[in-house]
Amino acid sequence: MYYIEKAITSPQRRRFESRLCERKRVEEEIRSRTEELSTLYKLSRSLAEVNDLNKILELVNQGAVESIRVTFAQIALLEGSELVVRTAYPIRAHKHFFPVGNHVPLSALPHCERALEGNEPVILSAGSQEFVDEEREILLADYVKSLCLVPLRVGNSVQNSGRIIGLMVLGEARSEMREPFKQEKIRLIRSIGDQAAIAIHRAQLYEQTVRHLRHLTALREIDKVIISSLDLRLNLAKVLTHVIEQTGVDAADVLLFDPGLQMLEYVTGLGFRTKNIEKVSQRLGEGYAGRVAHEVQMVHIPDLANDHDIFLRKALLSSEEFVSYFGVPLVIKGQVKGVLEVFQREQYYPDEEWIDFLNTLAGQAAIAIDNATLFNSLQRSNSELTMAYDATIEGWSHALDLRDNETEGHTLRVAERTVKLAQSFNFSENDILQIRWGALLHDIGKMGILMGYCSNPAR
Repeated sequence: MYYIEKAITSPQRRRFESRLCERKRVEEEIRSRTEELSTLYKLSRSLAEVNDLNKILELVNQGAVESIRVTFAQIALLEGSELVVRTAYPIRAHKHFFPVGNHVPLSALPHCERALEGNEPVILSAGSQEFVDEEREILLADYVKSLCLVPLRVGNSVQNSGRIIGLMVLGEARSEMREPFKQEKIRLIRSIGDQAAIAIHRAQLYEQTVRHLRHLTALREIDKVIISSLDLRLNLAKVLTHVIEQTGVDAADVLLFDPGLQMLEYVTGLGFRTKNIEKVSQRLGEGYAGRVAHEVQMVHIPDLANDHDIFLRKALLSSEEFVSYFGVPLVIKGQVKGVLEVFQREQYYPDEEWIDFLNTLAGQAAIAIDNATLFNSLQRSNSELTMAYDATIEGWSHALDLRDNETEGHTLRVAERTVKLAQSFNFSENDILQIRWGALLHDIGKMGILMGYCSNPAR
């Protein structure tokens, strides 16, 4: 009887157990998918409320670590042909520090380059992969057991045609048996990467818009100063203020070019710790500034300590602790007016937008110099013309005095008393000048009479 019951019930039991296992699998899949959707929803809500790029990077890293359950996450953004590590979570992993801020050429990161060229996350086993030194440092390959490199792409990621903006790196330092990058987790990792790419791109566009608005506002303020004032030092000081504020450099100065002496002379500067920068002139073609003026092109020295060119002011600037240098020619109407110099006390890696804006500010400085130069030239010419006119009139009055000994000095005495009388009535300086000329010429008719008399004494 027992064997009969067992024979009857065993197939049913097997079917029941099979159905039960399938049900549990489906329930587990539903639960996993629900948790995944919940995680993505919360992350999406958090990212939607933030425009600050650094905050977005922190939220993505933290969300990835907590949802994927890995040791750390870091994001490196693509800037030209370099990857720049922007942030990591947690900030420190065990005894290892993340190389946040490092700029590394993509050519020195073969695994990262491969991940960026593809469309799928790349799984690496740190123990079995060969890493070059730069990549080993960036990925903490000496610390982790396994890695997942997630390309961040904006656009059509399905067809691998979107624009790559960076890379998210997930690292697991615990036992390899944990296998945190199983297939069921890859889908969540890709979704987080897609959300991160969209949020990062949005934040970059927002920052770019705000930056452009600041630049336009700065240029408008500089234009107003240049139009309203012809004080060269004041105008250049205003330009340098915006140079430092908008470009983030530590110090800046302007050197004026004297074409007669072929020298560059310091005129004004901001951000320097001492006044040593003011003490040295540079000849055209000598030193960095001299090269800028002579070659009429920007000179960039990323590391002053290791550069072998002759920097004539190196001893004077040693107390400033400058690391990098930019020199921009100030050119207007095809003529070099001077050099704009900017200095950083740390290594600086500007993008094309930064360089373009620095050139624009240099153009504003050149306009300020040209306006002041034209005004000074016009003022000098006007002064010379006034002096020549005054001398001519005094010459005529002196000629009258020579013709008439009885009235010698009369014209000048009349002019002096007339000026005093005009001053007592509070006339302007320009009006007094005109009155003086009139007083000097009040007897000019006598010259015609005397000249007529000399030519025909019979009359």
